[in-house]
Amino acid sequence: MLRERLPRPGGKNSSVALIGEAGIGKSRLATAAMTEALMSEARCCVFYGAVQRRITAFAVARTLVGDMLGAHSLSSDDLLRGALTGLGVEESDVKTIETLFIVEKSRSRQRLRDHTHTQIAHALVNAFLALALSRPTLLLIEDIQWIDPESRHFLELLARADGTQQPLCLLLTGRPESSSQAANIAESIIHLQPLPRAHMETLGRQLWPKNRSPSVLARAIDRADGVPFILEEFLRSADATNAPSGKSLPQSVESVIHARLQQLSPKVKTIAQALSLLGEEAEIHLATAVLGVDVGELLNALFELERFAFVHPLAGNSVRFRHQIVAEACADTIPRDQRRKIHRAAIRAITSRYPNLSSRYEQLAFHAEEAGESEAALGYLWEAAVEARRNAAASSLSLIFDRALKLIERLGEAAEEKYVDFGRVCFASMLQQGEFKKVNMHLPRTMELARRQGRAAQVCGAHSQLGMICWFEGRYEEGLRVTSEGLEMARALGSPALIFSNQTLMANVLHGMGAVDRAIAALDELSEMLTGELETARLGTPASPKCTVLAFRSWFMNATGQYEEALEFARRALEIAVREQDLYGEVLARSTMARNLLMLRRNDEAVECLSIAREIAESNGYDTIKPNLTGAIATALARTGKAHQAVGLVEACLEGGMHLRTGQAEVCYLYVGYAEALVRSAELERGLAALDHALSIARAIKNPWLIVECLGLRTRVLMETTPDDPRIDQDLAEQRAICVQSGVVAWAISRVVA
Repeated sequence: MLRERLPRPGGKNSSVALIGEAGIGKSRLATAAMTEALMSEARCCVFYGAVQRRITAFAVARTLVGDMLGAHSLSSDDLLRGALTGLGVEESDVKTIETLFIVEKSRSRQRLRDHTHTQIAHALVNAFLALALSRPTLLLIEDIQWIDPESRHFLELLARADGTQQPLCLLLTGRPESSSQAANIAESIIHLQPLPRAHMETLGRQLWPKNRSPSVLARAIDRADGVPFILEEFLRSADATNAPSGKSLPQSVESVIHARLQQLSPKVKTIAQALSLLGEEAEIHLATAVLGVDVGELLNALFELERFAFVHPLAGNSVRFRHQIVAEACADTIPRDQRRKIHRAAIRAITSRYPNLSSRYEQLAFHAEEAGESEAALGYLWEAAVEARRNAAASSLSLIFDRALKLIERLGEAAEEKYVDFGRVCFASMLQQGEFKKVNMHLPRTMELARRQGRAAQVCGAHSQLGMICWFEGRYEEGLRVTSEGLEMARALGSPALIFSNQTLMANVLHGMGAVDRAIAALDELSEMLTGELETARLGTPASPKCTVLAFRSWFMNATGQYEEALEFARRALEIAVREQDLYGEVLARSTMARNLLMLRRNDEAVECLSIAREIAESNGYDTIKPNLTGAIATALARTGKAHQAVGLVEACLEGGMHLRTGQAEVCYLYVGYAEALVRSAELERGLAALDHALSIARAIKNPWLIVECLGLRTRVLMETTPDDPRIDQDLAEQRAICVQSGVVAWAISRVVA
């Protein structure tokens, strides 16, 4: 199956993952595939996942694109810009990639200002295709379990690239724990199981001389449990020691490697041990700096290490151990003091050799932590977090935060200020990822420590973040208290960004509570502040401030029945978004515009409006808003005779888990759209069940407008299908009572089922 998917002229793109336990033969099979591809004159590119860069965002793409651009050898940023411009990709992609490779450009870019992780991934995909696909190409990614989340996203987009000028085969290898990650990327998964005994015997006969003891071979096969690498190591040991019987085999593979290590000269043994701490793969020039030897001496040592089956033959500028098991076994033999000395040497070598430490902070943090320098490790993780935030790498940023917490706990009181700093940098992105529980767990302590440290701005920012959690989880009373306190602090500080964040969230909380007039008044007050440069300044939000305020005002007015007036506010928001090329603002404006179009029964216009918004959200990775958008699209499609398509969209959203990473109100909107689509697909019972679920969410968060909308839809469905159902009068009575109490206006009763 793998051979059929190798890239050939005129062939199709393909993606395959080889999954199996360590030593099972994944790399051996991948290497055979690469050899065959090279014989057909295909281009072959390789990236090796590594423990030391599991949270270095876009490591795969940055390495592949950087190597093909020759980024490390170009003497100036202008030459790199010229190389990027010569790719023939969109100017927007060139600017995006510049922020990854040009330090000054990257440092000047504010968090999430111009790019999402999906936009960056798209730009890198386009660059890779332009650089690599002048001929059929095989891209091998080894050890997917050690690939950062943003690189996996890049690979997902690359695997689905259409219209490439030449075929691309994406080949992955990974351990069993990476099966789900591989399945998100590759169209085909090959699970490599332990070899049957007959196959192991065939392999053994190829490795073991016929004139040697058959009992040794039989015992080695028994001990290997179907894993070829282990069989090879046992037989290599038996051959070297002239083992007379199977009973003389070593206790473990590690002991085989330890014994072989003792056969090396002292100098070469020391080099093998030091290399093992640099990772499974190490750059030659970095290794010479760490070891304090010249290139010639290192190459001689590598020749001996290759002869003793520690490393692969030298390829390019890096040396690579034959297997991670070999590297780990060598590392286990190093005394603690010597180990720490090597890690400190690695830090000195990296910081002196690479003026631009971008994408190396995780590696430095690893060496610092292993050297026992926890404070330095935390400092490097801080730089990694700042870089991840600049690159919109929310998933890696969350993982960096987890790793930093362990060091902060170890350092105790001395790291409390850094704990607040990490919260300031990480929490906003984590909230965008829907990690509410995780942020909730740390936010109170962060606020308390920031108060003690006299950091009023951090306390105020934490109030807005807690307000967002309260809004998303439907804890409106608490959210109103928190954002009101935050707003008071923000005004005392005179910070437009903090005023905007707290007051916008306060308005949304008020809307959720049913205090629509107060919510609109809060937005109008903000609108008066947002003049001149503040109208389009980035105040820490994905969309421009004025566009955000106008879009939310339109949304709030939707609850008052002022649909035409609300539509005008949405149009104004859209004009700003288009003028400023604010894609998230455009999605926000189109979302509220479509809601009002639906209320005005302009369903075809709503479908068109939402389709554009959905395409923007999909192509740019705006995940949090997707459930809301999908619910609205489902409603619009259901009302234009495309109910089955609507059902499919909602079920795809649910299957993808999008509803687990957003607010409860957004999930309610998703199920409302699902219910109407199911009813119009003649699936009445399922539709009512979905509607009941939506209503239970609305009641749980005590959102008057959502309760009114759910009751109204259920009334319309029941009036059409079972007009004598007693719930009709009950729902209408409850709906009227809520409208009188809160001032929201219910949509007029109309037929749902065609």
